[in-house]
Amino acid sequence: MKTPQWIPGRADVAGLALAMALGLTSFTLVRSLPASPYISDILIALVLGAGVINSPLRHRIGLLTPEADQKPDRYAAGLRFCGKWVLRLGIITMGLKVQTSFFGSVELALIAGVGFFTLPSAFFVTQALGSLTGIRQPLTDLLAGGTMICGASAVNAIAPISGSRHHEQGIAIAVMFLFSVVALACFRPIAVWIGLDPSFAGIWSGLAVNDLSSAIAVGSQMGGTGDVMAAAAKSARILMLTPTLIMFSLIRREDGPSSKRLSLSKHFPKFVLGYLTLAFIRGAGDHLFSQSPTWTALLTLNSLVVSLALSAVAASIGLHLRLHTLLTTSTPAVVVGAGASLTIASLSLAMITLASHELYTAAGITGAAGLLISILVYRIVIRHTQ
Repeated sequence: MKTPQWIPGRADVAGLALAMALGLTSFTLVRSLPASPYISDILIALVLGAGVINSPLRHRIGLLTPEADQKPDRYAAGLRFCGKWVLRLGIITMGLKVQTSFFGSVELALIAGVGFFTLPSAFFVTQALGSLTGIRQPLTDLLAGGTMICGASAVNAIAPISGSRHHEQGIAIAVMFLFSVVALACFRPIAVWIGLDPSFAGIWSGLAVNDLSSAIAVGSQMGGTGDVMAAAAKSARILMLTPTLIMFSLIRREDGPSSKRLSLSKHFPKFVLGYLTLAFIRGAGDHLFSQSPTWTALLTLNSLVVSLALSAVAASIGLHLRLHTLLTTSTPAVVVGAGASLTIASLSLAMITLASHELYTAAGITGAAGLLISILVYRIVIRHTQ
């Protein structure tokens, strides 16, 4: 009988142990240091992982940087397992942290409203910048989809539809990773400087950071309910992957229908169902067992599991953070990715900040203005470059 993919095998042990060790170290360090809004176990885990891969220590432990012409080292399988299955474990178990009091009509409307304006704005800005920089249309589509939805996962889903080349797919993934790292370093200081409440800062993280693991990690940095709100906002955004794939399949008709059907089924985010199931269980449990010490202990244990899982995931991200690769990534693609990331981050931040002060009409007007400007810029650029 074949072992399920979500159960680690012997080949996964080394990489999984390394990521978990770094995650546990960061978890312990943060709780030993004086409290600071600029330090979190997620950030420390990322720095520790990057420190290992970019220092002589990697040679001592036999950690290789993955290259096309060499076999993966003994850590590669476990790090992939951590980035996929440990991440999903963290997100699914995060459903048990959801309290119905977190989500009022304001939060739900905010997630829907901000996404309605920012996702198409990012698409039009990306297409305009792609045309200006002269990169191929398939690479532009990859950068647009990755920024709009969920980073590398969206890139991989859109690749067979857009007709991109293999190296373009790699470039797009590297750009997504680069700006996820930027978000990990910048979002929390910005939120603190603005004075954004952790719940709103978490929504911003979920709606503006492209990569799934990084979005959850950034939300966790915000403290309070930031991680839960980031997971909720990101889950809503990930659900847009299917209509996004349909959109690209309609506007890029070069490929056959079979590849489109494959992408739609293969990349549907089934783990979101687990998250929603545990969120429902949390609501029922709070109603039935709110005074039970066992229920309280279970929730405390679950929070610990979530924190350790996400710290390990952040460490695995850091262990792939090769400075040489990031510095040598295609410059035009970096410019396009920067424009797309800045658009979705700044527009969503402006709308969420206004909404946090109950200026809902102003938030809507800001989103509409941002979308209108992005469409006008796109039309002007396309008119002059084609």
